[in-house]
Amino acid sequence: MQIYNFGTNHKYLEVDKREKISFAENEINPAIQYLTRIDGICEATVISTCNRVEFLLVLRKELDVFAILRDFLIKFKKTDILPWKDSFYLMNGEEAIRHTFRVATSIDSMVVGEADILHQIKDAYRHLQESFPNFIVLDRLVHAAVTTGKRARSETSIGAGKVSVSSASVDFIHQMTGDLAGKKILVMGAGKMGSSLCRYLQKSGATDITIVNRSPEKARKIAKELNIQYGEFEHYPLYFTSVDVAAVSIHYEGYLLDRGFLDTLEKSREKGILILDISVPRVVEENTGGKVQVFDIESLNSVIQDGEKFRLNSIIQVNRIIEENLKKFSRWTEELIILPAIIEIRQRGSEIIENTLKKKGKNIPPEYHQEMEEISLSILNRLMQTPIEFLREKVITEKRTEYLGYFQQFFQLIREEDPMLSFREKRGELKIVFPGESPASEEKSHRSGS
Repeated sequence: MQIYNFGTNHKYLEVDKREKISFAENEINPAIQYLTRIDGICEATVISTCNRVEFLLVLRKELDVFAILRDFLIKFKKTDILPWKDSFYLMNGEEAIRHTFRVATSIDSMVVGEADILHQIKDAYRHLQESFPNFIVLDRLVHAAVTTGKRARSETSIGAGKVSVSSASVDFIHQMTGDLAGKKILVMGAGKMGSSLCRYLQKSGATDITIVNRSPEKARKIAKELNIQYGEFEHYPLYFTSVDVAAVSIHYEGYLLDRGFLDTLEKSREKGILILDISVPRVVEENTGGKVQVFDIESLNSVIQDGEKFRLNSIIQVNRIIEENLKKFSRWTEELIILPAIIEIRQRGSEIIENTLKKKGKNIPPEYHQEMEEISLSILNRLMQTPIEFLREKVITEKRTEYLGYFQQFFQLIREEDPMLSFREKRGELKIVFPGESPASEEKSHRSGS
């Protein structure tokens, strides 16, 4: 079993190329289903944000990951990434795990310290739990990434100050247009980014803000909450004839504001307009200038760099947290080789207890059955503790894998060349916890996704 991370981000590939391989929410499930049908891929997921596209894979044998994902993207996105091969990274093992933790803590983000990426990783974790509950390794990896991200935000100052794409967008607009108090501003999109944009615009002095969204209920809700105006999405061309600034953050196939629209706007307006498109894929076509100035998310780089200087010390602390949790996760992955055998023997013991209680417990009052079962399971766990610890010591600590075969032969367990093949069916109630954690507290946090 090996963990791989393949992808690219804002540091390596321009937005006009990233947008061609970005994934909408409704594309994630089909992508995972396609990838996990490939022989050798046990588990897979996609992390697709405005600044990155990454594939997390769990492989049970060596594969040409680039070739597989190139073929996949040709089929799914009609895009051949071969010309951009040098703009992608491929990591495996601890390097892949460390990178995933760096992403969750935002020190690999376009805006270091921003909170949006942790929310997106949390969403990915919930998605795996809901749609792919049998994914063992990625479930644990993404959960560990969430835990690492939360620790970084609570134990360091990595998130201090205004650190998000939306706050950087407002700073950029302020730099380009000056005082916002007298500006008419249109916000297109009422998702997390659009809502955040409105809040930061208000904090920066903007008083004339209108929000539009394809789902009008969301726009109305935000407008009521912030005491701003909302409009009908289909009337957006009218707003562009009068506003000074438009901030766009929506999902749309193709260009909503294409060159024809921008050319018409250029001719019809008496004064200039700034359009900032932070959507990925972009929905505003590039424009060469004139009265209509179009900028995309990569225009924010200078603003973002200015805000990162005072967070540099926090990055050192965050890296320490990452290395601590990396060691814990690596210890957990080492135990995967023995986990199916442990689960199988405990399940076998549970079946014996259940069958015995059915046969011998006829004369026991029903209200005592559950207590009898709990006592029996407690005895089973105590009996198995010593042989399991012996197995951990020999196979994991001393790397003497032949003892796993002895264990399986002694208890007449099914021998698997690849333990992951039967792992999902044998998951049961067993949870391996990080060193120093209690099973009860870990189970609670793991199920809650906190």
